[in-house]
Amino acid sequence: MTQSLALIFPMMMIAAAVTDARAYRIPNWLSGLTAVLFFPVALIAGFTAYDILLHLGAALALLVMGFALFQFGILGGGDAKLIAAAGLWFGLSDSAYFIQVAAFCGGALALAMLIWTLFKYTVQLDLGDAIPAIRKVSPKLPYGIALAAGAIIAYPQSSWMTGI
Repeated sequence: MTQSLALIFPMMMIAAAVTDARAYRIPNWLSGLTAVLFFPVALIAGFTAYDILLHLGAALALLVMGFALFQFGILGGGDAKLIAAAGLWFGLSDSAYFIQVAAFCGGALALAMLIWTLFKYTVQLDLGDAIPAIRKVSPKLPYGIALAAGAIIAYPQSSWMTGI
């Protein structure tokens, strides 16, 4: 597979991270394009119909998981769709590692945002008023950043890069 084809998925994930960081939203067209681009790249890479079915199975499983997390208010709808699109690229064999790395990145992102929030409110308020004010704050978390970081970290170890 040429190097330019190998860059398509990471570039799509970077675009999702940037849009989520800017507007706390991942557009449907971006998740859709990420999913659609899988098919020509997979065919060029020599995937069999069975390989593609396994990747579709992973995408479906991650879509169900993502929308379950959406129903519980843990993820946004755009995040759920992006997880499914990424699952299409990772397939059954690599999706678990992607989810683990993305969850770790999400924890790091949440911690960084918590520290930022503590700093912001401590500087703006007297220290005595900061703790009650912080308890009321529930910052939105642009989880697309964590998903993109997890995908980019997991991608080099995936079957795409190690040669199918």
